[in-house]
Amino acid sequence: MCMPHNEFEEEPTIVDTPVATPISGLYVDVENLQAQEFAQQFLVGLVENWLSSVPPLGIIRVYVKADMKLLWEMWTDSKFPEVEVVVGGVQHFSRKSSKNSADIALALDAVCDLMTDRVQHVVVVSDDSDFVALFGKIHELHKQADSAQTPFLWIMTNRDHTRSQVVESFFPNIYIRKVDIDPRASEGDGHTQFDASGLEQPVQGSGLKGHPTNDEVAMAIIQDIPVGQFRSAECHPIVKGYWPNCDLAGLDGAQFGQQLINHILPILEGYGVTRNPTSRQYEMTENAKEQLKVQLVRLQLD
Repeated sequence: MCMPHNEFEEEPTIVDTPVATPISGLYVDVENLQAQEFAQQFLVGLVENWLSSVPPLGIIRVYVKADMKLLWEMWTDSKFPEVEVVVGGVQHFSRKSSKNSADIALALDAVCDLMTDRVQHVVVVSDDSDFVALFGKIHELHKQADSAQTPFLWIMTNRDHTRSQVVESFFPNIYIRKVDIDPRASEGDGHTQFDASGLEQPVQGSGLKGHPTNDEVAMAIIQDIPVGQFRSAECHPIVKGYWPNCDLAGLDGAQFGQQLINHILPILEGYGVTRNPTSRQYEMTENAKEQLKVQLVRLQLD
């Protein structure tokens, strides 16, 4: 039986589901920051001066020696009561550093958090060049998704005897922030001061300031070009993006292609990039990507 229509019946109200605010995940390689007191001061300073260029901080993951896990949990609970903090204990199986284990755990957590939408931006704190591969994977995934910018930021310090300068020489400067740490700027209590002035300004690495070396150009191409066939025209915007004022960036398409063949291609082939002489196309290989990782490790150890 059809029920009579009530002309006074109200139309159903459509309620818009609120969109969740994007958040950042902060991944801190505590052992890389070496001294525990320094790492704590650095972390407090960073959280208190959180960057405006990335989403609000939603979760902090710190990676420490396994026997220090409980102590760090108590300390982070008291310092950051309004932020979710996860302390990862890294087991030492020898007297040598377990740095690689911490790096693997950090990279896995960052990718999993991002892919499961637990966070929408990854912020890594480390002075090592070990996380170039992490950036490369996130960059590759978001490039396939036509994302305008990779949701990644690398925070490092100006401390001596670190590997950050290796990254700065060719890494995209928009993804790097540097914190100036001056051990002399103390108040007499032995505490290093945290200078947040560099957090909002992209770093200008040695290569990014002017004219890159051919090796730097080759490394940038291998990093940014996905596996598969490509043409020299796809390499030109990479150079212009990293080094907009260099001579190579100012060449037209034909001139750039010739310079690529004469000076950059031999280096690319040394990494494992192949060339099809009949079609003027190149092939980015998995081997080239792996060789780049090996080269970064060598630079790190030099």
